[in-house]
Order: sequence, then C-alpha cells, then structure tokens
Amino acid sequence: MIQENFNIIFTSFILSLFCLIICLLRNKFADYLKLSDPAPNPLNIRKIHKVSTPLIGGVACYVSLVSSVGYSFFFLENINLKFYLLLTFLMTIFLILGVLDDKKDLTPLVKSTILVFSLFILIPLDQDLIIKNLEFKYFIDRPIILNQAGLVFTIFCLYLFYNTLNFSDGANGIANSLSIYWVFMLIYKQNDYEIFLYTLLISLLIILFFNLRKKLFLGNSGASMISVIIGILYIKIYSTKSTLFSDEIFMYFLFPGIDVIRVVTERILNKKSPFYADNTHLHHYLMKSFNQNYIWIPYIMLSIIPALLMEIIQSTTYAFIITTLIYFSIILYYKKNKKV
Repeated sequence: MIQENFNIIFTSFILSLFCLIICLLRNKFADYLKLSDPAPNPLNIRKIHKVSTPLIGGVACYVSLVSSVGYSFFFLENINLKFYLLLTFLMTIFLILGVLDDKKDLTPLVKSTILVFSLFILIPLDQDLIIKNLEFKYFIDRPIILNQAGLVFTIFCLYLFYNTLNFSDGANGIANSLSIYWVFMLIYKQNDYEIFLYTLLISLLIILFFNLRKKLFLGNSGASMISVIIGILYIKIYSTKSTLFSDEIFMYFLFPGIDVIRVVTERILNKKSPFYADNTHLHHYLMKSFNQNYIWIPYIMLSIIPALLMEIIQSTTYAFIITTLIYFSIILYYKKNKKV
C-alpha cells in the first residue's frame, strides 16, 4: 500500500512538472497567448494589483491535467474512459470560455448562456453526474428524492459553484487555497481518480507559490476550469461512493457560498445587476485588517470552520447557524467600523 501510494504521488509529481515549466516560462506563454492582466486603471475597481501580470495559471494546470488523463488511458487498467473524456471536454470548454473572457471581458449573459447550455448538453451523457437524491450525514435521516428535478438541480449547483470560485478570485491565494482545500477533502474521502486528483493538487500548490509571489494569476480561465473540475468530481464521487454526504459537501462550500449570496442580494436590493463589479466581497473587507499577501490565510481558515463545526457537534443545523453568525458578525463589524 505504501509503495502504491508513493508511485501515485511520484507519477502525479512528474505530470505536474508541465505546470511548473509553464509557470517558470510564464511571460513567454502569456505573450504568445496574449494573456496578461493589464495594470489597473481608475475605472476598474476590481483590479487591486499594481503591475501587468500573466493570466496563465489555468493554462498551466490544464496541460498537466490533460497529461494525467493521457497517462491514465495508456497505463492504468479499468479506467472510466467515458467520464474522463467528458471531464476533459468540459474543462476545455470552461478554459476556452475563460480565456475569451480574460481577453475580451465577455458579458455575464454570454458566459452564463454558453456554460448552462454546455452543461445541459453534456451532463446527461453520464447519469452518475446527475444528482438524483440528497443523502445526509447529520441533517435528516431520510434521503430527499429529486426525480426529474435532478438535472436542473445539478446544473444549478455547478453554476452556483462556478460563480462562487470566480467571486472569491479577487485577492492572491484565495481561489487557489480554496481549491486545494476542496481537492484535499476529495482525496481524503475516497481512493478513485487518484492520479488526476494528486496532479490537480500538486499543480494548484505550484500555482499558489507563484501567485503569492505575484508572478501570475489563475485568471478567469483558471477559476472557470477548476470550478467545473471540482464540481464534477464531487458529484461523481457523491453519486458512486458512500463516503460523501450532501450536507458535508454543503459545509465545505458554505463560507464562500454565503458571501456570494450576500453580495448578489445586496446588489439586487440596491437595484444593480447581480454581476455589477464592486468591492464588497469578504476579501475586500479583510484587506482593511490584513496585508493583501496574507488575506488567503484567514479566508481559508474561516472556510474550514463549517465542516469542522459539523463534525465536532455532529449537527449540520447548529454548524450552519454558528457559521452564519460568524460570517455576518464579521461583515457587520467592517460595515460599522471600516470604510470599504
């Protein structure tokens, strides 16, 4: 078992070298692909960095992940080829759309239409990717059967998660560290797709290193691609294994998810578009108390709290209530005492 685990990690490390090479040659790749985030201007309040930065984190990760799929196909036995092909196709679509968004700044309507349409076409090709019921660890004893609503609910969850990761990608390290946390929990909970998951984990760690040094960003391409990868893997493993429960997954994503819901709700109440660019996200508030380079640390610590609370008190309801109180206490504190 130890030797097998070592071989998996070593192979994943070798495959992740493609990601490392692209990160080391980031400026050349960014110039070739024309993927650099321009220096900020006064009209774009979302840009908090001071210099132009390559947006090739997603591309670097993609190359290693496609290599891991190829390795699995040629060297591993009994792989789920249909699932791997479908996952590769989806992450390619999300990556390309993200690249176009990085270059052209696509409208939310265009992005949403393409993404939702792609999911409606591709998800039904693998019935394990449709959430058919909700089974809970601590919330209620009986499952909730979704029946015909399963496909719509699945696409809603994927689209919500897509926005959650993109909304959190506003300060160095946050989207990366969140993704690392979610991938780690997948590895911890099951033993399938290990080469792919370890390659993703190591690649994210490599990108985090360069991102924290302000050498590159994930970009919309990276955040979009990683969101569909993680979302699809959680659904696949939830549907085919008995090691994950819906309330566990809910708690893993709860903290950044609450932030998305709160920000969108405030925009709607203020008669603005839900996709209106502003600086009212949690990470913008945290910038008032923490150095920008270290905001990811309190953010990821807060994000771990819900699942930790659920396991300690063995109650999804109480963990949700406590997490919500913690979140809104932080927001109210900054709204009352800080100017953002």
